[in-house]
Amino acid sequence: MLTLDVAISTYKPEGIERVAKMLSALPSRKGVNYIVSWQQHEDALIPESLILRGDVEVHRLDLKGLSNNRNNGIDHCNGDIVLIADDDLEYTADFAEKIVKTFEENPQVDLATFKIISLNHKKYPSQNRDLELPFPKNYYISSVEIAFRRERLKGLKFYPELGLGSPKMYCGEEEFFVASAIKRGYVCRFINLDIATHSEPTTGNKISNQILRGKGFVISAIYPKTWIVRIALKAYRESRFKKTSFLNNTYQLSKGALQRLLTWQHIPKKYRW
Repeated sequence: MLTLDVAISTYKPEGIERVAKMLSALPSRKGVNYIVSWQQHEDALIPESLILRGDVEVHRLDLKGLSNNRNNGIDHCNGDIVLIADDDLEYTADFAEKIVKTFEENPQVDLATFKIISLNHKKYPSQNRDLELPFPKNYYISSVEIAFRRERLKGLKFYPELGLGSPKMYCGEEEFFVASAIKRGYVCRFINLDIATHSEPTTGNKISNQILRGKGFVISAIYPKTWIVRIALKAYRESRFKKTSFLNNTYQLSKGALQRLLTWQHIPKKYRW
């Protein structure tokens, strides 16, 4: 039977309390471990409920940025399968069985994305399907939906210049990660199974200049021949549905695209294709 490590990212003392609350609803089970990466910990104590559990590890991290936090968690995983997680999820009782069974029954699959019930009323494909570029229409990937075979993808990490807490671009790290896996030839597949509920809106559903720049970066990377048209379309859609400025949207998306063009050759290969 395959083993599963849940790589949970959290930050600040209140974050580790959220982890303790989340895991209190998840009884220990054979083959499942929880690996916590904890930023901005302020030397706070680890809750006793976590210390007493043999299936929980907590690793403190002094670097900033969500992608660095994700990578730190992954680096401390030893299970066959790694599931990316946040500290505010409510998992289904059988989430681990669903994930493990998916990979056992599909030995060719390297990475799988699942479904999360959220306030965003997010759209998903109606059935299992391979993930290819471009991604399915109206479908975007959230980090906490991603699971992958650790040994097969050990050469791929989340790009630290993308995601919350990065210097300039506050989103796009999960889409860039999955696109990198696809571009490298890994078999990626969407699985039409619910594994958790997320009560907070995701970053991708919000809007700011930093988020727009992240989206522009990823668009230009995935679609190097058509990114100009796609950015114009994205700017229009954001202005229409989120009541923002089309000109500012275009400018910020383009800044992200320019950042990708200027830095691509200098980005370490563990983050890209």
